[in-house]
Amino acid sequence: MLKYLRSLGMAMHFTLAFLVGSKAIGAAQEAIDMAEIVLSDAKREDLSLPKAVFVDWDNTITNSWPFLHEVMDETVQAHGKQHLTLEEFRNLPNINMPQAEIIAGIFGEDRPDVTETYWRIYKQKGQERPLDIDPDAEALLRYLKENEIFVAVVSNQEQAVLENNVKKSGLAGYFNCIVGAIRGEPEHNKPMIGAIRRAVADSPLVRELEEKRHDDWWFCGDGDSDIKTALNSGCFPVWISNYAIRPIQFNNQHENQKGLRVDTLGALLNIFKSL
Repeated sequence: MLKYLRSLGMAMHFTLAFLVGSKAIGAAQEAIDMAEIVLSDAKREDLSLPKAVFVDWDNTITNSWPFLHEVMDETVQAHGKQHLTLEEFRNLPNINMPQAEIIAGIFGEDRPDVTETYWRIYKQKGQERPLDIDPDAEALLRYLKENEIFVAVVSNQEQAVLENNVKKSGLAGYFNCIVGAIRGEPEHNKPMIGAIRRAVADSPLVRELEEKRHDDWWFCGDGDSDIKTALNSGCFPVWISNYAIRPIQFNNQHENQKGLRVDTLGALLNIFKSL
């Protein structure tokens, strides 16, 4: 596959990763634990144009780290914690989970009052600055729409906040569905399969939910919760590394399951165009 792409003159870096096993999407599942990945180059025949693409928002479609850190730092200091550096924030163990869970990890308990402070500061600061949209995001989304591929944004931002951000970005017309987190209902959020159920609930894809594997459903994102969501739901996992904070690690429980690693959304677009 790498030789094939180089022959097309495409400057990209990606590797297909071999993972292991997948449970039926209709079954109750827990989030997959991560272990070290063993990467292997794939052949051209391992890929085909997907039927559906689910894509993360923060640090995939947008570069959100500076803004999210600023909001969280101001929030925790307002509730008696010390200054949180960007490095400390990015390396929180549950950084890719909903904000309420991140805050619970920082404070050692559920803190709805801190979560409310977070969203108040988030909304206030969000009105003052534009979103930092990835330069290749719109071209990728336009290509998927032109090729009639189902596209859903699936994020652990709260639903109303995500809908507002997507609208503000000018990209809303490219998405068939917008799926944000539901506070207090983790079974409906990433990394659980409930997030995918919500994404396809009003589309013809809902008829395929009970299948064990969805190699033509691609889930793309920067964080471990994105890859876990893909594995939990039988989707094809795609790791976008340019804004990622640490290498994604895959476990050895999913025999014959393949995943893709790309540097940028532009590299992913080039792969789609080659299929």
